[in-house]
Parts: sequence; structure tokens; C-alpha cells
Amino acid sequence: MTLNRMVKKGLNPVPFLFGFCFLFVVLDNAFALSLAQIDELAKSKEWQSLLRYERPLLGFWSKDSAIRDSDFFLSPTGKFDPVSELKATLVAFKKPFTKFKNPNQHALCRFPARYRWIKQRIDFPDRSSELKKCSDYQRWSHKGGVKSISIYFATGYFGNPASFFGHPLLKFNREGLDSNFVDTSLNYGAMTPVNENPIFYVLKGLFGGYTASFTRHDFFYHNHNYSETEMRDLWEYRLNLDPPEVQAVVDRTWELLGKSHPYYFLVDNCAYRIAELLEDVLQQPLFFRNRLYVIPIDIFDNLEKKVRRDGRPIVKEINVVPSRFTRLTEMFAKLDDQEKAIVQSVVDAESENPRGQLKERNPSSQARVVETLINYYSFRKLKDKDDVEVEAQRVQMIRERFSIKAKSGFQSMAFSKASAPHDSVNSFGLGLSQGYGDKMGSFQELTIRPALYDELNPTKARPANTSLEIFKTQARINDSKIQLRSMELFRVSTIDSSVVALPETRNLSWKMRLGLRSQTQACADCLVAFAEGGVGLSRPLWKGAHAFALVKAGLQNNRNDQGTVFLLPEVGVFSRILENWKLFAAFEYEKFVSGLQSEFPIWTVESRFGSSQWWDLRVKYQKRDDEQILATIWFYL
Repeated sequence: MTLNRMVKKGLNPVPFLFGFCFLFVVLDNAFALSLAQIDELAKSKEWQSLLRYERPLLGFWSKDSAIRDSDFFLSPTGKFDPVSELKATLVAFKKPFTKFKNPNQHALCRFPARYRWIKQRIDFPDRSSELKKCSDYQRWSHKGGVKSISIYFATGYFGNPASFFGHPLLKFNREGLDSNFVDTSLNYGAMTPVNENPIFYVLKGLFGGYTASFTRHDFFYHNHNYSETEMRDLWEYRLNLDPPEVQAVVDRTWELLGKSHPYYFLVDNCAYRIAELLEDVLQQPLFFRNRLYVIPIDIFDNLEKKVRRDGRPIVKEINVVPSRFTRLTEMFAKLDDQEKAIVQSVVDAESENPRGQLKERNPSSQARVVETLINYYSFRKLKDKDDVEVEAQRVQMIRERFSIKAKSGFQSMAFSKASAPHDSVNSFGLGLSQGYGDKMGSFQELTIRPALYDELNPTKARPANTSLEIFKTQARINDSKIQLRSMELFRVSTIDSSVVALPETRNLSWKMRLGLRSQTQACADCLVAFAEGGVGLSRPLWKGAHAFALVKAGLQNNRNDQGTVFLLPEVGVFSRILENWKLFAAFEYEKFVSGLQSEFPIWTVESRFGSSQWWDLRVKYQKRDDEQILATIWFYL
């Protein structure tokens, strides 16, 4: 920093000049480091990464750190001057512990990752044994007892806009424990007020209105929150790290714990900050810096597909912690028809003991029925903690289970790994279409979908018949003219695909869309801004097929006096005919209640062929003011 900059910032240059001379003498005598060597170390990517100088996605080092807490820096100018921070760090590491009433305030205790990095690069005195004096750090690192690192993916949760994309967290694995639920887990998230207004939440999240930090909890806390309360599956990717790399993750997270970062929902988010930690250790990129967003699923896809420089896979093994609802669904699906009937009759009766109905069944069958009922009432209890009758039923089923000596077989039930997050389609979609319309004739369309999936994409680590599309844009070429047909800021939908035919296991189905669209199918240069949404119900028809009905309404700007407010009831069906073939058919009735009060029946039939991560084929028929058919090839990148 120049003297002019210091004066402009209101800083007195005299103490800094004195400190500079002092640091130069100390460093030059104690470590035989020249100013050029210090400058080279301070400008290295590794040192600036330790100080969190990296700015998301832009591919260069910024002039100041992302960390907003002053106690993260040992130099008064360390936030924007990596050289002064390195000098101050070297001096602080040399201080004796006797100068501190609380040893945990020593720089060695606060910044073990910096210490080990420096020790590997210069002839610095070995003070590793003195880290035993750092009681807080020793508790965090379990005295070197962390043997491996796992990164977990919590599948998307449609009860919170920030959780639509899924969520990553880290876990420190120790050996010799009776349960991994007491392992330390590390989460990164925005610090938001309780009961924040949803609109403010989205706007502030998009434009940097929150700060975020790393927080720690025992793993059982996150297991309960995600798997039991929000009904989200947790996928574990256990990483293939060497002991020094495990130590580096432990040390770096200790330095960052509780430190405030900027937070931007699409860019500087949980996926970016956790991936950044792993990138520092693996020395490999884990997300796409040429995109204007970071999505958790891309991190797991890169972890699974990439290998280490010595050829070993980055991921050692993949496991799943199924949610309470997933376990209930799998259990119910494995019951035979008579067992399902017994479960249904007990649930309908609410107070009936199943013992009489079970006596004709073999002990293993009895165990399956009772365990399914335990899981069902536990699920109900999570949804309504104050339901006394449900709790009484749950306790009764637990007692009943103790009287059955046989095993159910559910203990060894393998939850399918075919649906792991990295098996899903790649997040960036590019669609090329050839179409024909009665009014328009032949035309071509280009569709770009930056993220993430639609209802016809194969279901991998997410509920079936759901969509989450961001900034989807369509352009059409007709008569050598290019027309922008639509630009949706987002489209989110979920058609409840539950197959458990028990009370309180179904959720509402709903859809939401916001953006620009063409006023009609055949018009040119006729974009209108619109917002629409609706709720409804769905029911299974047969295996792989669900019918739904939604009551929808919307608003658009009144172009050509067509109208502003419209109703759009919809009925439809999704059917997975084969793994590689899925069909969607729907009827909507669009009626404007203002303006010209126009109305349009809308028919849509679309099929997807193929289940690759990289591509599929679509055929779509749609009739509104024009009758059109399109053939589209989608590429997922």
C-alpha cells in the first residue's frame, strides 16, 4: 500500500513504517528471507487462497479478502494486503506462548493451516508439538482423530426456495465410534432472520443482502433436520484423501469457522464455498468458472468423474442415508398385497391392534408389517408433533415389535444407488428443434436452459415429475427472421408422485412461472411479461403413471387488449412407459377475465426418448391458436 493510499484511508503511516522496518529486520535475521522472497510467497495462489482473496467465477485474485471479520487478519492491512499479512503471520508464529494468558489466542492455535503451509515452504522453526497447547483446536480436530472426509448432498427441498437446488455439507469421519451421528459436520449458509419474508429472502439472497459463514454441528443434527424433518435423502461421497490432505481440510475449516463471507444465492453460495475448500486440497477445479452460477449438483458430478493426478478416483465410496419418507416408501413397496391390506386396516382403524390380523402370517411377515407401521407413525409424528393419538399408536407398534423375534429383512434392504446425484443429467441444457405449424409453416428453435431439469428428464436424486428451470430462453427462426419467443426467469413445479396409499402421506402439487413469453403461438415480436401459479392434487394411476389436476391463475401485461388476468385450470398425466421413454399429456383452458376476455383450449403431448446424462430426443405436439409439432434434440453440458 502506498503512503498516499494510507493517508486517504485515514491511516497514520508512521507506525506502519516502523513496523515495516521491524518486520524486515526480524524476518531477515530469523528466517533469512529477502523482501523478494516474501513478496513471491505472498503472491502465490496458495497463500491468497488461505486468506480467501479469490473472487467467485472471475478467474483472478481480487485486491481484498472475502472474509469480513477483522480477527481473521494479523495485520491491520491484511484484508487487502497479502504481503503485510504474511509478514505479520511470520512474526506472530515466532512469539512464545508465555505472552498469552489464554494459549488459544496464539497465532499457531488460530491459524494451523497457515503454519503448516509456511513450514513446508521455508526453513521455519518446528513448533508442531506446541499445537497440543491449543485446547480449542484440539477439540475441533479430535486430537488428530479425523481419518477421512465426506461431502454430503441433501437432495432438493421444495419447501424453501434456497433449497431447490440441493445442499452440500462436510463431515469429519472418525474410526472406532459406535455411531457416525456424533461425527463433526460442517455447514455453510446465509445468516437470515427468523420468519424472513419470502420475497425479501429471494431478493436479498440474489443481490448480496446477507452474510454467510461456516457452522459446525454433530452429524445427527443435520441428519434430523434434512432426513427426518424435511424428508431429504442424504448422499455421502467419501473422499479418497491422504492423511496430510485430511489434516489440511480440518485446519482450513478451523480457521474459517464462524467467519463472515458475502452471500449471493446464485454465485457465492454454499456450493461455491465448500467446493473452494476441496479445490485447495485436491488442486483441481470442481465447478465451472465460466458460468454465472454455481450449482451443488455440478460439484458432485465433477468429484465422481475426475481422478487424482496419480490415477486414483477422488471418491472412494458412495452411500445414502434415506429420508424417513423414502424408507416408508421402500418398505411399503416391498410388502405383499395382504401385508399392505393389514397396514391399511390398522391405519384406518386408528386404535386397532394388528395382532389378530397378523397371527396367520409368518414371523418375518409380522415384523415387516409392524416396522412399516412404526415408520408410518414416526413420519406422521414428524409432521404433527402434538398429535397425541399418533404418538400412542407409534408407541404401541414399538411394543408390538419387541414381541416379534424374527427379522423383517428391512435391515439389509439396499436403497438403490442408481439414483445418485452424479447420475442426473448435466445442468446446462441446449435444445435444437425443427418444427412445423399450420399458420407458421416450417421453423427452427434454439432453447438454452442454464439450469437445471424438467419433468421429463430422468429422475435421479430428486422426486419424479418435478422441474426447476432457471433463465430458460427460446429463440425461433422463421422466414429468415430471428424472434425471441420466451425468457423465463424461473419455472418450478412438483407433481406429487407418492405411491404410499396411506393418510397424510400426500402433498399438494403446484407450479410457478415468471418471465416473458409470446402472446400467442403464431405471432411475431409479441412478448408479454407474465407470472402464473397454481396448486392441486395428483393420484397414481398405475406403476409409473400419475394423473394431476391444478387450479392456476396468472397476470400478464395487457398487449393488444387481450387481457391482464387469466385463469388456467390444467389436468394431465405423466407416464414412465420405459426407462428410456416418458410421456406427458395435458389439457389447459386459458380464459382471460379482462380485456377482450378471450379464451383458448390448449392441448399438449410430449415424449422424451433416451436417458443419457448428455442428450435425449423429444417430440412435442401443441395446439392453441396454432397446431404445431416439434422434434428436438437436447444436449446436456
